[in-house]
Amino acid sequence: MDAISIFRPPVELYNVANLEHFMSYESQVGDSVQLTSGGQKMTVTDVGEFQGKPTVWVSWTYRGKQKRSNYPPDSLKVAED
Repeated sequence: MDAISIFRPPVELYNVANLEHFMSYESQVGDSVQLTSGGQKMTVTDVGEFQGKPTVWVSWTYRGKQKRSNYPPDSLKVAED
């Protein structure tokens, strides 16, 4: 199992019928985002659905190591410059 598969669910778990909704999400792959509460800038790596809920996958660097996670879209905002 590669590192990315730990954070990214298999395609079969997506509800493809609802995928159009996520394509309208204001942040797209490559955009910089932050948690709405603030914190480190993260890069959007994917937008989709996980376990029936909207999900945004992000990555960032912390202390020289790459980190990855996922969040609901409403917990993220476009990163401030």
